[in-house]
Amino acid sequence: MRVHRYSAQVYEGLIALTHGRGQRQERLYVPNCAVIGFRDKEEMDFFSDDKESIEKAEKHISVKSKDIEYIGEIELPDEIVNKLLLTGKSLQKAKRDFDDSAKKLMDLI
Repeated sequence: MRVHRYSAQVYEGLIALTHGRGQRQERLYVPNCAVIGFRDKEEMDFFSDDKESIEKAEKHISVKSKDIEYIGEIELPDEIVNKLLLTGKSLQKAKRDFDDSAKKLMDLI
């Protein structure tokens, strides 16, 4: 499966943005499916498959920006990409379930 790889400068908070103290984050964009961010090559930082994230990734790979470095299009084994997509969706569902349970618990307290 062909995916796009790029690096983004990520700012955590207004102070980091104001002072230009961001961190580089590697990202993979699976066309029309999802964006996956990595803090390092061994740990997935985020997974997003919503329309807004996909549109943003498409912009990142096609428009030059000082905060984005397009690395290129790469071919990865379908089974690995599909497993990553499935795992990302499972993590999103688990987070929603956890947040819902935490809210119900807090309502009881």
